[in-house]
Amino acid sequence: MWKRVLKGLKVRVTHRVTKQKYVIAGLTRDDTQDITFPLEDPDGKASQNVRLVEYFRQKYHRDIMHQDIPCLEMKSKMKNYVPMEFCVLVEGQVFPKERLMENETKMLKKVLTSKSKG
Repeated sequence: MWKRVLKGLKVRVTHRVTKQKYVIAGLTRDDTQDITFPLEDPDGKASQNVRLVEYFRQKYHRDIMHQDIPCLEMKSKMKNYVPMEFCVLVEGQVFPKERLMENETKMLKKVLTSKSKG
């Protein structure tokens, strides 16, 4: 349900300085706390599986607060997963309300307001 709602929207990331915009391809199947990916060592000789949570802590000095929800998957040649809390929707996007059914609208409002209060 959420993949259909979010797909194609543009976001900017907040965990690093960049003006680049990313297009949402979908959501990860796993929650943030369960995502791992192969990371090559600086020499490019070997790779090891790294937890996304640890990667963000070590590379960007950022702790992921909401580890029990999926990440956004961005359109890219390589896999690019970004925790939702480090993404901001680009202003001025037209979002057809037909893409949201009444129940989805209520659920989305509930999620957005509950995250901003905590």
